[in-house]
Amino acid sequence: MDTNPKDLIGRTKPGLRSISPVAMLEEGVIMQDGADKYGPFNWQETPIQASIYYDAMMRHMLAWFTGQDVDPHSPSGGLNLAAVRACAGILIDAFATGRVIDDRPIKAASASDAIERLGADRLARLTASKLQLNAKTLDTGR
Repeated sequence: MDTNPKDLIGRTKPGLRSISPVAMLEEGVIMQDGADKYGPFNWQETPIQASIYYDAMMRHMLAWFTGQDVDPHSPSGGLNLAAVRACAGILIDAFATGRVIDDRPIKAASASDAIERLGADRLARLTASKLQLNAKTLDTGR
């Protein structure tokens, strides 16, 4: 086992080597577009509304999901998925620095609360129904 004190301390810190360099570079394209348009780190100067960034993330996600890989509003040809990352990163930073207006709806129930309200029996029936439909689709090819 390594006894180098720097290594031992380094292992206690968040690792960044597991983050895709390609994803970071693509996010950087979008962040630079924003810096050019609004100024770098503009969200740290004036508090941002959480809902604005949520809406933007959802629009970029829907655009990507429906086949639009490149954001047509990006002057640099940035990707919609990179814009989702950028919005999430800005929100994370704004929450961490206290520069966010938290206008989310009242805290939603947890998934386990929702399951409890739905009822375990009903959830089991819905799951079984979905499994039967999937099995039928596999059998018939439709």
